Amino acid sequence: MSSVPKKPFEVFISYGGVSPSGQKVTIAFEELKAAYPNLSKELDYSVHTLNFQVKEQKSDWYLKINPNGRIPALIHTRPDGSSINVFESAGIIQYLFERFDTEHKFTFPQFSDDAAHSNSWIYWAHAGISPTLSQAIHFRYLGEKIPYAISRYVQEMKRLYAVLDTQLEGRDYLVGPGKGVYSTAEINIWSWTQGFHWAGLTKAEIETDFPNLDAWITRIAQRPQVLAESKLGGRKSKFETHCV
Repeated sequence: MSSVPKKPFEVFISYGGVSPSGQKVTIAFEELKAAYPNLSKELDYSVHTLNFQVKEQKSDWYLKINPNGRIPALIHTRPDGSSINVFESAGIIQYLFERFDTEHKFTFPQFSDDAAHSNSWIYWAHAGISPTLSQAIHFRYLGEKIPYAISRYVQEMKRLYAVLDTQLEGRDYLVGPGKGVYSTAEINIWSWTQGFHWAGLTKAEIETDFPNLDAWITRIAQRPQVLAESKLGGRKSKFETHCV
């Protein structure tokens, strides 16, 4: 941990910063800062990368922040000096937008149909897209190849992509009036969905089999805030390489 004075938020992600779960959190910060420039100081954040090779995420100091020993997590030091630890990407995003998206630029009014629909897609992704892609990656890169396991998770990934593709028929975004509006549903889901290459799928397959999803992935990848996040720490944008 640095001795540099703390910013209001300290965000903990994996070394290299390319984990989808970490990306969605830093995208959330970039979106909020752009939408609410008057809150730039309150939303200022520093990024700490954990080295999984030495199991830094299991260190005693980090387990006090996230008892589950995973990323992402954050510490929010509030103006009165008190602080709170928040972990799990969806929990972090909910925490941030409940407090700072006061004009509902990315969320929907409480108890509205759109709010319920947005939550449905967010929880769907956390129960499906995230663990499925994780398992597809695990078994594809495992030293011992297990064809059944690889096939199962890659095919399930394709099924989930088909669900998204159907929802996006005639729409720009998943939830909201008309063709939809960019919301926390996108912020929660996109970073995992654009990682299709890790599951062994090609851009050409996505374009052919899931054209609505392909357009959605590209549309979001071109947002200035997403591009800004992708270059945090000077790293090369995975999004530019695989999605655009």
